[in-house]
Amino acid sequence: MNDNNTSFQAQRRHRVLGRSRKLAVLALAALGIVALIVLHYRFHLLWLCQANRSGLGNVQAVLDHPMPESPTPNDWVRCRVDRIEFSLPPELAGNRVAYGDGTVVFQHGSRGVVVALPSGPNELAHRLLQTASKLSPDSQKFTMPLLRRACYQASSNDFRWSMTPNEVRWLAFCVTTSKLIRTKSDGHTESFSRQDLDGIIHFCGERSLFFC
Repeated sequence: MNDNNTSFQAQRRHRVLGRSRKLAVLALAALGIVALIVLHYRFHLLWLCQANRSGLGNVQAVLDHPMPESPTPNDWVRCRVDRIEFSLPPELAGNRVAYGDGTVVFQHGSRGVVVALPSGPNELAHRLLQTASKLSPDSQKFTMPLLRRACYQASSNDFRWSMTPNEVRWLAFCVTTSKLIRTKSDGHTESFSRQDLDGIIHFCGERSLFFC
């Protein structure tokens, strides 16, 4: 009788331990799966938190077109500011005012062109370009006009759960940078990229801003 009870209790303990081991293995497997999911979607979750807290969830893309090539009118005057050469209507070209901060203004009535020259090495721009090249999904090399174009075209609505972590990081960078560098959120842009020059112009209301 005692031997039977002992054998039954041993079998019962063995079954209980077996079930406990199975449950422990299943629990560990479930935790592992959850950890992998959280690891994969960590940037997705961070983006959602950041977008909700900092107002990045409503950033819209600015429509961009290729800048058309057009001939310069014959009566326009060739102007030069530092190493930048361009042509202006004669009434603008004849009204030039230079300021000590490296800014040159061509003014005629309500029309005007402002040329702002960098005062020295721009460390912030250099860091932005380095970060952009690291985060870009295709490791693209950027100039500031090309980066502006990428950021202007980014939209909060581009977010998808199907994105890779790198794609989410790139979207977050572009939307955040776009929020910082835009002077206006409306309008449209025209851009071009050549071997010797990149440029983008932002048309917003009665103003247009050209970066090259």
